[in-house]
Amino acid sequence: MRAHDGGVLELWGQNRWIACPWQTLSTASVQRFAAGSSSHFAGAAPRELNHAPGYLRHLMLFVCCCTMFEGYDVLILGLSLPHIGKEFNAHSDALGYGLSLISIGTMLAFALVSLADRYGRRRIFLSAVTGYTLFTVLTAFSSGLYDFVAYQFAARLFMVTEI
Repeated sequence: MRAHDGGVLELWGQNRWIACPWQTLSTASVQRFAAGSSSHFAGAAPRELNHAPGYLRHLMLFVCCCTMFEGYDVLILGLSLPHIGKEFNAHSDALGYGLSLISIGTMLAFALVSLADRYGRRRIFLSAVTGYTLFTVLTAFSSGLYDFVAYQFAARLFMVTEI
């Protein structure tokens, strides 16, 4: 049994996932379902969750790519910090403060993650990927340390949200 967006509960039975609105389920209907009865839902016809062939494989590939870029982004900032300081004529103190502000973006991401239950995981995930991509590209056009920190703050916010 697993919960699904939109108030749908998915039950594994008869070698497939069957979805039913959770409001229509009772304890007895779940027990009948587990026992293999064909009349397992009270008042609602179940619907099968059919995905296009290869959908789950493509989804997994997409999520893996997002995770790879997240790991790369975290590591590259630490490695390139001395070069960023030279480029923007910033001292190590300013770079340290900037790095700590960027890290705050990762903590604020949990506020966006909590919106997934209200607006849907798919919508939040795709918005996070779009926001992360946009602010990562904007980072390349930073003209100073303040721009760099602001863009990386927003990029980290969306990056952690997508995970």
